[in-house]
Amino acid sequence: MAERLKVGDKVIYPAHGAGVIESIEQKVLSGNEQTVYVMKMLHKGMTIMVPLGNLESVGIRTPISPKEIDRVYEALKKSDHSSAEPVETWNRRYRLYKEKINTGSILEIAGVLRRLYQRRKSGALSLGEKRLVDTAMDLLVGEVSCAKNMKEERIRKEIQLLLEEA
Repeated sequence: MAERLKVGDKVIYPAHGAGVIESIEQKVLSGNEQTVYVMKMLHKGMTIMVPLGNLESVGIRTPISPKEIDRVYEALKKSDHSSAEPVETWNRRYRLYKEKINTGSILEIAGVLRRLYQRRKSGALSLGEKRLVDTAMDLLVGEVSCAKNMKEERIRKEIQLLLEEA
C-alpha cells in the first residue's frame, strides 16, 4: 500500500482517525535517514509523522469504499435487544470496548457505538463509556465523511439518526 500513497491522499490512522498526507519527506530518525509520511489529522488538526516502514504496523490504511459504508450503516441499525452485557462491570466493558476501537476496524467501532447508544437508552453510562461514545463517533464520522467526501456535520447527523432508530 505504501507505494500507492501520495500527497493529498486521504488515510485512516486507527488511533487518530482520518487524515490527509501533506508531504513525504526524508528525516533522520534514530540516526538513520528514513522516508516519512507527514499526515494532517482532519478531526484534531494535529500533524503526525509515520516512517514508511511503520505504515502497516500502525495500521495506516485508505478509507472504506462506498459498499463498505452500507455495511457500516447496517451495523449501526442492527437492533440488539438482548439484555445481557458482554461484561457486567463498567471497567471491564470499557476495556473491551477500547480494545475493539483500537483495532481500527470500522465495523468494530460501529458495533461499539451502537452498543453504547443502546446502553445509554436503558441506563446511565460511566464517564469512561461516555468518552468512548465520543471517540467512536469521531472515528466513524471522520472515516465515513472521507469515504463519502461529505462534511462531517452531515455524516454525524446521519449516524445519530440511524442510532436513534435502532
